[in-house]
This record gives sequence, structure tokens and C-alpha cells, in this order.
Amino acid sequence: MELETLYKSCSKYGEDHAVPITFVDRTFGTSKLGGSEIVEYLKAHVYLLLTTYGKIVGA
Repeated sequence: MELETLYKSCSKYGEDHAVPITFVDRTFGTSKLGGSEIVEYLKAHVYLLLTTYGKIVGA
């Protein structure tokens, strides 16, 4: 999700903008992230790198 957000913000505004985010450890329960979500994240990551890297870095 972070990559997609970065790409969309760069595409819309032409530059990146810092937005502070604070992450905290889970206080109870377990993570709901499963193997299929990890695979989908990696596929999206590779796709964005292959199709938009030049646009993001200004090449």
C-alpha cells in the first residue's frame, strides 16, 4: 500500500510530500496478513518498479 500511495502522490502532484505516520506495535491479537497478501504486495511492488520507476525519479 505504501508504494501505491507514493506512486499516486507523485503522479498527481509531480513530487513527493512527507506525511508523518506513527506505527505502534499490536497490543493484542495476531496479524491478519497471510501468504496471499504477501504475494500480492510483492507482485504490485515489482509491477510499480518496472512500469513507473523512471517517472518517480524523473528519468
